[in-house]
Amino acid sequence: MSSRSIDIEFAQISEPNMDRVRTLGSVRLTREGTNERILYPKPFNDPNDPLNWSKAYKIYLMSLTSTALVLSNFMAAGPSIAIVELTIDIFHAYPPSPLIPGSSAPASIARFSSCISKAAYLFSATALLQGISNLFWVPVALKYGRRKVYVLSFLLFGVTTIWASRANSFGNLLAARLVMGWFAGTAECVAPLTVADLFFLHERGTYMAIFAAALAAGAPLGSIVGGLFTLGTDWRALYYLGTGLIFAFTILAFFTMPETAFVRVQEVHELTLVRQSSKDIEKPLSALQVERLPLEPSVEISNIPKKTFRQNLAFVTPPQTGESFWKIFIRPVLLLVLPPAIWATVSIGLVVGIVVVLSVSLANDFHTIYRFETWQSGLCWIAVIIGTAIGMPVCGKLTDVTADFFTIRNGGIREPEHRLPFSILPALFLPGGLLMYGFGLYRGYHWAVPVVGLGLISVGIVGGTTGPMAYIVDAYRPIAGECVVSIMAFKSAFAFLIAFYTNSWLTSDGPAVVFGTLAGIIFVWFALALPLYIWGKQLRRKSLDWKFVRLIQWDLDRETGE
Repeated sequence: MSSRSIDIEFAQISEPNMDRVRTLGSVRLTREGTNERILYPKPFNDPNDPLNWSKAYKIYLMSLTSTALVLSNFMAAGPSIAIVELTIDIFHAYPPSPLIPGSSAPASIARFSSCISKAAYLFSATALLQGISNLFWVPVALKYGRRKVYVLSFLLFGVTTIWASRANSFGNLLAARLVMGWFAGTAECVAPLTVADLFFLHERGTYMAIFAAALAAGAPLGSIVGGLFTLGTDWRALYYLGTGLIFAFTILAFFTMPETAFVRVQEVHELTLVRQSSKDIEKPLSALQVERLPLEPSVEISNIPKKTFRQNLAFVTPPQTGESFWKIFIRPVLLLVLPPAIWATVSIGLVVGIVVVLSVSLANDFHTIYRFETWQSGLCWIAVIIGTAIGMPVCGKLTDVTADFFTIRNGGIREPEHRLPFSILPALFLPGGLLMYGFGLYRGYHWAVPVVGLGLISVGIVGGTTGPMAYIVDAYRPIAGECVVSIMAFKSAFAFLIAFYTNSWLTSDGPAVVFGTLAGIIFVWFALALPLYIWGKQLRRKSLDWKFVRLIQWDLDRETGE
């Protein structure tokens, strides 16, 4: 706000008003007749507006954001590849082996299985805290800015990796990883906000795919590196590497990442449409009441200077919104009453849950069935990297192309539901990959069969994250941060629950039943995108008139021009 020298008291614009709902995701994206692109949000004539920054600079910032995402899961899930070595070191329990006397005795096998399940808590608990922590971090990012959250959380994230590397007992390591999850989780929620800050509506699918790919790539990269480390050192070496990478990112973010949050208050005399109810969304301009916002800037917008390097480093900045911290904190819980939010939340929860299941079970499964060493199991994750690399450009471009196609058919009006037909891709790739992986293990087929299944799963993971995330951000852009918190908190709770029982479930029912069940659930859930595409717009409209929705209504200073 100070960059535009606009003297505005938040009290003037922070009173909730249900009548001041403009579009709720429905925007004109192309001009009738010419299909000329209309930019949303509308950029200000201000060099400090992130929408006006050069494409190269935006891509650099997106690269930093993606690096944060990779590092988050690199340390949260990556070390799980050495779960067997960790179990031996911490619990002194050994897997069945002819080289270890007594290890094949039933009691010894039962103890090792029990200790493996207990060791898995180290990673599932971290995943749980990654999501829950954002109930705190995202309100901070929304009210005080993204930059502070990135730098402070990753500084402390690095400290926790040092702590974990020195832990010698299960309790100490569990405590270290719980605190690690609290600080590592920030990237998962702040990254989608950064995408929405930097890019226009028609670009978001592409960059959400990069977000999804980075989210999916952290665990396999950590597993590959961690597995190779076990050839010449122990499981702690990955924490040493992670510490260096995290602190390097923190320094880079401090000096090169500016604040991307930008308060889009209306300019002088800008016309504001005031729709009295959800039914007004499709009324023509002439049928709508028009009013002017009483905001007076102290200087001409066009004369605003660009921030200096020193100003971009500032940590003490004005609040980004006049909303109370408590209101932002409680909104994610209340958002789960909205049907679009429920679908997107469960979709991403299921997708990320698959990543966690694979993380805590793959090393043990490949060791048991194929007698793979840890480093060999780690190399299996290369298939996930390849699948992610394929899925990122395909899914990103496809979700934007799909949405553009249906926008043109709709007379140039973009609806968030135009992204939903894209969901057929994860509905096919994820179940197909899970079946190939599960039955490949169960039947004892050549190891290439489940590995190819991993590649298909990773393509589906990118698609299954990109579509729902872009949909919910488009539908509720002013409160996108709270929507992402709802998604990530549920994702983490679901991942914790499923990881808690994964190894015992696999032991009792086998991989064919486990991954076959997950494949069926995911197919049915993503198939719900079809009825949501047909009736989602009506659901969004009707939700405006629900009395309960008044509790989550955002203040005017959260409007983004969409």
